[in-house]
Amino acid sequence: MHFRALRLLMALFVFTLMPVFTPSSPAEYRGNFFGSYQISKVEESGGQVQLTITIVLQNYSGRSVANGGVIVYDSEPVRAALGAFSGIGSFPAKGTVRLSQEFTVSAKQYASWKQGEKPVMQMLVPEAGGSSRLERIDLAPAVPVAAPAE
Repeated sequence: MHFRALRLLMALFVFTLMPVFTPSSPAEYRGNFFGSYQISKVEESGGQVQLTITIVLQNYSGRSVANGGVIVYDSEPVRAALGAFSGIGSFPAKGTVRLSQEFTVSAKQYASWKQGEKPVMQMLVPEAGGSSRLERIDLAPAVPVAAPAE
């Protein structure tokens, strides 16, 4: 009897409460790439900020991506590339990759990210025949892991 009650509670959690704790589900996602990001190792100097961006990307495109890349843009109306993450050798369909790269951005750009604006990133997807296309990456801030209680 106790085991059945536990199974019922687990089922209720999975089907009712789990979506609340999921930042974005594939059903809500409208593009091919979703990522969570975290900004760390921030060092401000004058009007520039050196920082590290770490992203965990998920590939919902239904196909593998070989030799792709991720480009980071500023938030200005006319976007300018701030830099790129090192190339992605293999990114399987329905797979996940973790990338981390150091960038230097303006203090203004960093301030907008601190205020909750998400970085703008696009996935560079190589095509047959040597061409490539850019696809947006939907981003959400990574949920920090809480420190253990002392």
